[in-house]
Amino acid sequence: MNYKIGLYGDDTQTELILVNPAGEICARRTAIGVNPDTILDQDTIRSVLITKLEELAAHAKAEHAEAVIAHTALCLPGSLSFWEGIVARLHLFSPASAHPNYLPALEQATRGLPGILLNCDPLRALVAGRGKDDSIHCAGNLGCRMSDPGSDYDLGRQALTCTLAELQGWGEQSELGKLVCDSMKVSDATLLSTKLDGSAVSHQQIADLAAHVIKLESEGDDIGAAIIHDTVCELAYLAETVREKLFEEKDTPPIGLRGTILQTDIARQALTEILGADSKFVAITDAPTEGLRLMLNRLNS
Repeated sequence: MNYKIGLYGDDTQTELILVNPAGEICARRTAIGVNPDTILDQDTIRSVLITKLEELAAHAKAEHAEAVIAHTALCLPGSLSFWEGIVARLHLFSPASAHPNYLPALEQATRGLPGILLNCDPLRALVAGRGKDDSIHCAGNLGCRMSDPGSDYDLGRQALTCTLAELQGWGEQSELGKLVCDSMKVSDATLLSTKLDGSAVSHQQIADLAAHVIKLESEGDDIGAAIIHDTVCELAYLAETVREKLFEEKDTPPIGLRGTILQTDIARQALTEILGADSKFVAITDAPTEGLRLMLNRLNS
């Protein structure tokens, strides 16, 4: 009886699923985030994962005495070569494989077929593509220091830029500016810019400001709409480049849209402007573990 295990994670949490022979998730576990950029000790990461893997393997045995783990797939943040090193040491859970952590969302978008994914997370955004030869490609994903367009961080950064201009007297006072000042607990341009230059404001705090932009846009606010339109257009231009590289002009590959920002009407308008009205957009609202399940069902099938 072949069972499979999948791992998906971001910087804050790791989710593990056990998929039974029928292709359904029959058990779940969670663990701490295991990004090697923040946890550098490979032995510590392996120890954390092994504990949860053993629990899932035991669950499979409890369901069926002849259960075996037929495949273990890791879709975790950080360097793929790092995870390939971890995979090489998962002797009791092999065969195992390492994949980019955006692959489950790409699976949801394309179901294993050629296609494109626009993936917007709080601190990163990217465009991924599966070519006609099944090759996987990625553009963007540069992180908040480079302010990936489409990320919550980029929305927050633009909201702060608008607010600073208002506080300096170069723009009219807006509801967004008031909300940003309340969130930052500062209403002076010099103090706000000084605060942003220091360590008191985290990248996540800036990304959290995106919620104000999205809410205001939904209420008809012009500034919120302009910020979302501009950042999504930048991401759409990147997606257009990927599509031109991977597909012919006559092709109409599905384009998956993952992330709160991409589910808004203004975002869909911006995407249509750049990518064309005939584009096949696929809204991705299920959890990444659903894409992981779909991926596991295709592995070794």
